[in-house]
Amino acid sequence: MAECSAYREGNSFSAGKSSHRHWRPGPPVSAFILLYASKNKALIQDYWHRIFNYQLITTNGYLLVALLFPLAAMAAIGISTFFDQSLAQFQIVPQVRNNWLMLFPYIVFTFLLSPLPEELGWRGYWLDGLRIKFNGLIASLLLGCVWACWHIPLFMIKGYPLQEFAGNRLGGQDARRGHRGRPQADRRRAARIVAGQDR
Repeated sequence: MAECSAYREGNSFSAGKSSHRHWRPGPPVSAFILLYASKNKALIQDYWHRIFNYQLITTNGYLLVALLFPLAAMAAIGISTFFDQSLAQFQIVPQVRNNWLMLFPYIVFTFLLSPLPEELGWRGYWLDGLRIKFNGLIASLLLGCVWACWHIPLFMIKGYPLQEFAGNRLGGQDARRGHRGRPQADRRRAARIVAGQDR
């Protein structure tokens, strides 16, 4: 598990816990409303059957589910190193390095309390509804656009990891750009310093 900036700053697992206090019930709640509003018993039975019947997923499917996220995360970190990001991202966070049991609450908060309920709406209901009219690729792309727009406000919630990440990225770009990335007032003050008018 890679070390994010919140962990490096000594916030331990509090950042992960606080992020999931913002549980977003919109997708599953809206899915349930539409599902039961249809009064289609076959559709309702099929929905819950797909959720609880673990045999619908093959052994290779479960293996893919278990490995896809960590492999994708490692690939993303690897790609980020080509954009001035540090290899230190591959470090194991101290909390897990000192006590591997800390990995379990992380998994609970990361996978069960937010993504899983949301997927009852995104994947469980909406994607299948789109596939009635579109093929799998088009349906996935359409749902992906809605999913992305749904999560944009998270970049604006103070204290949320995505907001912190966006702020760090913009701050890093400003630092690399020098005066061009500063606000107008800072640019004027820099010009006065160069001219010897402001110490």
